[in-house]
Amino acid sequence: VASGSATFRLPPVDCQTAPDPWAKSVVGFWVPAVCLAGNVLNDPEAAVGAPDAGQLADGSYFGFVSLGDGGHVDVDMQACAVDGDGVDVRVYQAVSSEPVTLYASSSPTGPWVLVESRKPCGQRNPGTFSRKCDFDLAKAGLEETRYLRVQDGELFPCPGGTNTEGADIDAVQILRAKP
Repeated sequence: VASGSATFRLPPVDCQTAPDPWAKSVVGFWVPAVCLAGNVLNDPEAAVGAPDAGQLADGSYFGFVSLGDGGHVDVDMQACAVDGDGVDVRVYQAVSSEPVTLYASSSPTGPWVLVESRKPCGQRNPGTFSRKCDFDLAKAGLEETRYLRVQDGELFPCPGGTNTEGADIDAVQILRAKP
């Protein structure tokens, strides 16, 4: 796999059969302390499962994790996303059209391979509160992956004037799974 000027191979991927295409568990999480202190939605488990973000009548939000400036959440999909024609993975990002960066790995601890950097999540996904951004594993030269790192691509320092700084991750979905 080529990434920048370095070439390396990822270890083999251990794929399981998963009942649905959504992230199953959080295997890593990091948000800068100043962002973590100011963000009200900082539970990484909110990125697990199907999209469920929303906004209450009082204006407060629910159902996502705010990553702050450069923060990330690493998820185990259990099943493997495989490269095919077109997009293979979708990230649901709530609130506004903040960009995200996606990395992939065959292990919960890396190495992580960049799939795409600072991709805008601007298109609303029908039936959900969140916007979506789609990723193609071919851009990273990967045939399959099980673990995904979703990183803030907004890169706006905290505190920034809101209590949901950084990309707001609602869900991660495999669009093309290994049979």
